Amino acid sequence: MIREWIESLTFTPSNDDQDMRRAHSRRQADSAIATIDGRSYGVENWSEGGLLLSGDDKSFGVDQPINMVMKFKLADRVLELEQDGRIVRKTKNRFAVQFGPLTDMASRGFKQVIDDAVTRAFAESQMA
Repeated sequence: MIREWIESLTFTPSNDDQDMRRAHSRRQADSAIATIDGRSYGVENWSEGGLLLSGDDKSFGVDQPINMVMKFKLADRVLELEQDGRIVRKTKNRFAVQFGPLTDMASRGFKQVIDDAVTRAFAESQMA
C-alpha cells in the first residue's frame, strides 16, 4: 500500500489520462493549409475542436478572434471550409487555434475529409 502511494507521487506530465486530455482526436495525415488575413499556414494537425498551424505571425495575439479558410486536399478535389476561431497558444514557430461553434458546412466538410482518408487507406490496402 505504501509502495502504491509513493508511485502515485512520481512526476507525470499531466494528471489526465492521455485519452481524456482532448475532446477530439488529432489528425496529422491530411494535407491541408489555412489562410488567415491573406497569409497561408501549414496545418500540422487538426481536430473538430481546432488546429495547430506552423509559422509565426507577430500580428496575432493569444485570445485574438480570427476567421480562416481551411483547404483540404481530397482524392478528387480541394475542399475549402471557412471557420471562426481564436488563438489559444503561440510558440516560436507554431500557433494553435480553437474553433468557435462549428458551422454546418465545416462539420460536414470535416466528415468528408475523414471519409476520404478512410476510403484512400482502404483502396491502398487492397493494392498491396
